[in-house]
Amino acid sequence: MALMDFIENQSEFFGSYKSKFIETLRIELENLNGNKEAFNLLKDKLNLFYEAFLNLESQILVERLKKIIYKALENGIPIRRILENAFIQLVKDYIEYQQKRGIINFEQIKSLIIVIEKYLQILQEVFKKYMEDLEEASKRKKEEAFTKTNEELLRKLRKLNPIVVNLITFYEDFPVICKTTVDRISSFVEVSSCNYKAFAPNTQVYLQIPKLSQCVLGVIINIHKNNFVIKPIKFEECPKTSPVKVFPKKEIDVKICKADTCVYGFLKNLSLEEIEILTKNAMDIVKGDEVELIFSLLSGKLEAKAVITGVTKLNSNFVISAKFIKDWKMDRIISEYIIKRQQEILKELRI
Repeated sequence: MALMDFIENQSEFFGSYKSKFIETLRIELENLNGNKEAFNLLKDKLNLFYEAFLNLESQILVERLKKIIYKALENGIPIRRILENAFIQLVKDYIEYQQKRGIINFEQIKSLIIVIEKYLQILQEVFKKYMEDLEEASKRKKEEAFTKTNEELLRKLRKLNPIVVNLITFYEDFPVICKTTVDRISSFVEVSSCNYKAFAPNTQVYLQIPKLSQCVLGVIINIHKNNFVIKPIKFEECPKTSPVKVFPKKEIDVKICKADTCVYGFLKNLSLEEIEILTKNAMDIVKGDEVELIFSLLSGKLEAKAVITGVTKLNSNFVISAKFIKDWKMDRIISEYIIKRQQEILKELRI
């Protein structure tokens, strides 16, 4: 039986469930702390979420679904949590429907779960593209700020004549460090290549030189044989590479509460000491505020106290930075998550 044949064969239930599903979505939206903008954005699109569920093999509906999910993410709406809650209710109601008919068919329940998982996979693909687009926009802005090669910088490098250097870059917010040798300094700096995918043409890098308090900021303009050709830009403070920050593999909702008011955001990155959250609405949160952060990792659920260390604009969103007020349970949960993500990221980066 094809995946969507199950939906068609259960048309008695799914055909009449549309209004209940839409009502669940409407209630979830209204519970977003009175976020009228979020409600107004999606109120006329609620039908689409259910129609796509009934017709996941329709490319037209799926593309429309992806667009509205992307729009929801742009507006800081925790759409995954909203849809997951709606599907949890749907599964409960479907089981109750079967009970009333006097039989529980586990194969049919399994088929329903498979359809829902396929739906949520589409949502995950959109979230990944959304995060990639944000990072790309941020990267473009950094590249626009690059200046022409400074001859004085090159003269200083020739005078220092470094042999062994650390080459540093970042995969998302994860530091990638490679010990390498300087082969030549002309109008560019040529170093031996490193065995990580993160070092690629147009990648911003830092050259950390022994006995030099600052790093050289540059960009890889070419990879020639076994060498990276780097255009040096300027001297700059060396980036912090500890504590290690990791970025999530998939969307993780974070609830940020200050006093009696809460907003939702997405986890941008996480370390043992700090967290960054991407949100559409920064409320009246300012540096120095004490907040409660509620989110779940694979290693456990966290209700953490934190102090805001910064609120910065990122395109049409805000990045809220906070430092944890530590406790042993939180450290254990975050440590387990970071170790697992480090292993996953390094595996992805190896050539």
